[in-house]
Amino acid sequence: MAQRNPTLVTLTDIFEERLRQVHELGHTPERDAELYGQGALARAAAARLVLAASLAQPPEDASFARSLRDMAIILEPWSSAPAILRAPPRRLLIEAGALAAAELERRLLIDAGS
Repeated sequence: MAQRNPTLVTLTDIFEERLRQVHELGHTPERDAELYGQGALARAAAARLVLAASLAQPPEDASFARSLRDMAIILEPWSSAPAILRAPPRRLLIEAGALAAAELERRLLIDAGS
């Protein structure tokens, strides 16, 4: 069995998540540009990254892991904090990548309009 390229698999997963956000949830770049200012998409991405980091901490660093988890809850700009707390680390990282892409798209639209 041929081994799959991990970079290609990862980037494909992030791309597919961004497409899901656009096509299933209606989070188009234009909609995002209208609705999400003040770094909301970047904060959502950061929340997921920080939470994934908290889940990677060894048991002896439980206090640090709790601090990271608390920071993720603070960073989360929407009411989805309970849902992201249940997500597995890989899912959190994929969502973070897609949200970062959405923020980049939003900024491109805004810069093009200036």
